Amino acid sequence: MESFDFVCCYLSPNIGMEEYKREVDNIMNGVYRRQTIILGDINAKSSQWGAPQTDNKGEYWQEWIHTRDMVVLNDGKEPTFVRGATESHIDVTLSTYRIAKQIVNWRVMDEDSLTDHKYIYFELKAESRRNMIERTNIRTTVDWENFRHNVKKVAQEAGAMDHDRCTKMLQTVYKDSTRKQYGRATIPYWWNDSIATRRRECTKLRRKLTRETRAQRANNNNGQILEETREAYKICKRELVKSIKEAM
Repeated sequence: MESFDFVCCYLSPNIGMEEYKREVDNIMNGVYRRQTIILGDINAKSSQWGAPQTDNKGEYWQEWIHTRDMVVLNDGKEPTFVRGATESHIDVTLSTYRIAKQIVNWRVMDEDSLTDHKYIYFELKAESRRNMIERTNIRTTVDWENFRHNVKKVAQEAGAMDHDRCTKMLQTVYKDSTRKQYGRATIPYWWNDSIATRRRECTKLRRKLTRETRAQRANNNNGQILEETREAYKICKRELVKSIKEAM
């Protein structure tokens, strides 16, 4: 498999259009250098990735996607963001054309992520010498508490820093606070049967909440069932977070 770049980005929904364009330009200006996969919470709407309508931000992305000969990997079947009755497709996966042919099984996962965003899963395939398909699942986990602690510690020890030194310091601390897992994900030390059971309950309730929300929109159920399900999911999610914190 040829080398490629992973680009992960977040664009705030609260910035103006001109600033938003500059952020997109900064991301896309580097795409031409190598084959690239972009994973972004871009807060833009486009029918190309499943939104019912295309807004100005989505149109600007579409122009860049066409210019760079990129491919939208979202299938648009399931929303990537769910908050109560609000559903949207704001988490987008893009890639340059050649690497797109090696990406398979893209999907929005149904597991509870403890956020309003859903997990997105895909596989990269590569032909080995025996023409066998190899699949690699790479997950990156950042220990943000450790990151904040180390930033504060290093900043206090280093004192005044110029821009370049500060950037290098942040990159080093981020790398030290990041764990990459290849293949099957390792089980964190705090994981136990109780947490696993609670997470399954949350996932089950979230699926039910999604069904009830859609049924409510179609006027096929009463609001009481929807509210009861939403409250049960909130309680379950709160208890799951509490259990994880107590186990850590």
